[in-house]
Amino acid sequence: MRWNLSIKTTSLCVLILIIGILAYAAVGPFITVYQIKMGIENHDGDKLNANIDFPALRENLKEQLNAIVMKKAGTDQQNNPIGELVFGLASKASEGIVDSIATPEGLSAVIEGRKHKKNDARDASEVKTKSFREFLQQFDYEFESTSKFTMWIKDKKKAAKFVLERQGLNWKLNNLIMPG
Repeated sequence: MRWNLSIKTTSLCVLILIIGILAYAAVGPFITVYQIKMGIENHDGDKLNANIDFPALRENLKEQLNAIVMKKAGTDQQNNPIGELVFGLASKASEGIVDSIATPEGLSAVIEGRKHKKNDARDASEVKTKSFREFLQQFDYEFESTSKFTMWIKDKKKAAKFVLERQGLNWKLNNLIMPG
């Protein structure tokens, strides 16, 4: 009888552990978003670096901007030397744009649905006026898979889409799909 109770206790502990891991994985994106919000508010680079995959974010943003430039240039411009030069210059300019977006102030501007200007007097501390619950209520979100979570600002026709991907049990922001 005692051995039977041990098996039941062990099974219950394993079940609780599994439920705990699943619950943590389900709320993980929200924890990451909260950590990013707090990092922006407090200008805490370490917190942001822990929750944002900046190299992947910059690379994804550069690819998006280059695709937009290529689309606008058209195939005629892409195949001639002057078009290639213009594309090269536009690609360099996109790096500057990406570097200004992939900052606490730039992310704050995107989250608030406003355009970021380099010398903008507003800063990330303006996000502080909202509680986290109020902050989350301005977004729609979904799990696209067990390892991909997206969120976007509600009621905005051309809202940016934030993409978080799971890395082990942790989640990181690694893409920001710009409207367009």
